[in-house]
Amino acid sequence: MSTTSGIWTRFANALPNGGGTGTMLQLTDGSVLAVTSDNQTWARLHADIAGNFANGTWTLAAKMSIPRLYFGSNVLPDGRLWVIGGEYSGSPLAENDNNTSEIYDPLANIWTSTATFPQLQFGDDPTILLASGKILCGYLLGPQTYLYDPATDSFTSAGIKLLGDRSDEETWVILPDGSVLSYDIFASASSTQYTAQRYIPSSDTWVSAGTLPAQLSSSAVGFELGSAMLLPNGTVIYTGANGQNAIYDISSNSWSGAPSLPTNFGADDAPGAFLPDGHFVFAADQAGVKLFSGPTHLFDYDYTTNTLSDITSTLPAALATELAQTGSYVCRMMILPNGHLMLGTGQNYWDYAPQGSPQAGWEPVIQSVAKGTAGSYVIEGNRLTGINQGSSYGDDVECDTNIPLVRLLSVDPTVPVQYAATSNWTPGVSSVGSTAQSSVQFLLPVGFKAGNYLISVVANGIASTPVNALLIP
Repeated sequence: MSTTSGIWTRFANALPNGGGTGTMLQLTDGSVLAVTSDNQTWARLHADIAGNFANGTWTLAAKMSIPRLYFGSNVLPDGRLWVIGGEYSGSPLAENDNNTSEIYDPLANIWTSTATFPQLQFGDDPTILLASGKILCGYLLGPQTYLYDPATDSFTSAGIKLLGDRSDEETWVILPDGSVLSYDIFASASSTQYTAQRYIPSSDTWVSAGTLPAQLSSSAVGFELGSAMLLPNGTVIYTGANGQNAIYDISSNSWSGAPSLPTNFGADDAPGAFLPDGHFVFAADQAGVKLFSGPTHLFDYDYTTNTLSDITSTLPAALATELAQTGSYVCRMMILPNGHLMLGTGQNYWDYAPQGSPQAGWEPVIQSVAKGTAGSYVIEGNRLTGINQGSSYGDDVECDTNIPLVRLLSVDPTVPVQYAATSNWTPGVSSVGSTAQSSVQFLLPVGFKAGNYLISVVANGIASTPVNALLIP
């Protein structure tokens, strides 16, 4: 039975203003944005001169218009961040499923209110960025779905889900063809058929994605669901709140069982991440005893052998103690630009450096680098947004890392590792080994020193083979 191996390190610097339980996101300039303990103020993390985030520096960023807890979030191809809703919002936090949205400009460090969701409530709902640049949004009380267009700051009605299934609590997965996979929590809970469906953007319709061999959630576990991830072999793993897991095969549009969790463990709101070494690591807690209760354990799924392992015993004692004191819903996971895993336990952030390497067919590929205008460059290549979403949680926290980052390493060893802000890329994921061509634009950082640099595109912590080029602001 194969498991990931690597080194755990506690972050050297704590999140300003306290926290460690909120959403954390990868921005297009290589920095990390995390919401602090007041659920309104954000902080930004930059890596140290060697590109190490565990020793990075936090600075406070702007506040959202209101405190939000458990909300939708998407980083846009122009580098801005859009958030919507909040199962809890306001001051003090109230369970009101807020239907407002706003957008953050990291260059100006300003939040601006945007269009209101068409229904009166938005909370516990998934959202996902499509190849068109529009964002698909679910609705917690019915089968309606909507598209938000950042270009026009407007919502339009999208396809109606099958079986009257509402999107409450669901975890959505983007597939290489641009469609969106969803397990039907509520339709399956009221039927002996455990169903799934896919949203097809080209026809604006939801279509059947087959039936599962086992139910993944129910009223007994609060209709919760865990993380899900597209895997390199063309399948998707879903982690269930009742301890059952399932595998979806894209090519056959069919499901099979996956190894189940130990007795009483379940992913009742829980993070997961695909490591660059090929392992899918996710959290689960004692959902079968009491919802949202610890101890939380970390599990490793190896898709090459279809095996599931509890890796909690391999963790540093301090980390295992922190996880034992909390439910999995408090934890957060995100893949960092250097290929490490960032884990939030509610008390601290931890860095995990896997020792294995990604396969060549997973890596972005740079075909060309061309100079544009005003310090900008354009990269043409393959798999620039990666082969999956990298990081997952579900309806409450959205932290996808399938974003093309551009890392610049100077041939001068005194110059620190830098990231150039990217824009004008097409959202989505690629199949392993895909040669479909795409592009991304990047802007050299302020004060950039001209010279020869090794340029890499990074997606989900997996870097391309570097290309040497002369860069001039």
